[in-house]
Amino acid sequence: MDEFIKQMFLRDTINASIQHNHIYSNQNGKDEFKECWKCWLIQLSERYNINAYTEKKYCEEIENLKNHLNDFTSEGHAVVNINIGTSQKSISLWLKYLWLSGDPNKKPFFPPIDSKVIRYAQLEIHPLPCWTRIGTIHEYLNIIHAMQEKDFIQPTLTDWE
Repeated sequence: MDEFIKQMFLRDTINASIQHNHIYSNQNGKDEFKECWKCWLIQLSERYNINAYTEKKYCEEIENLKNHLNDFTSEGHAVVNINIGTSQKSISLWLKYLWLSGDPNKKPFFPPIDSKVIRYAQLEIHPLPCWTRIGTIHEYLNIIHAMQEKDFIQPTLTDWE
């Protein structure tokens, strides 16, 4: 993949993952934080293959990214807290870009969950969850499993999204 396109995908992935989250308390270390995030996503893309992943392994990656970024922020940078909602959107959106660019092995195990996806899925969860506040893998999987129960979401959640 062209390096310019790859960098655009990384930038857009991170921006989409934080645009409604307000994760920065100030500008201290913001660029270093984003570089750390990009490096982790690139490493994920090197080891990820949809055919070798299970729901459990995919969720472990989501948890690992959350922990990695929160560990980075504990070093005094200006990020408040990265949660599961931010982490899942980042991983799934990054893989979605790679998949739609022509690599079938990068198809995300689950689609990036955000307010539009939750609304279009017509979930019968009340109140509807806010993706920016998903704090646990259990909450995340409740949304995923509720979406999987919908008959109109075919053949997979990622294809539907």
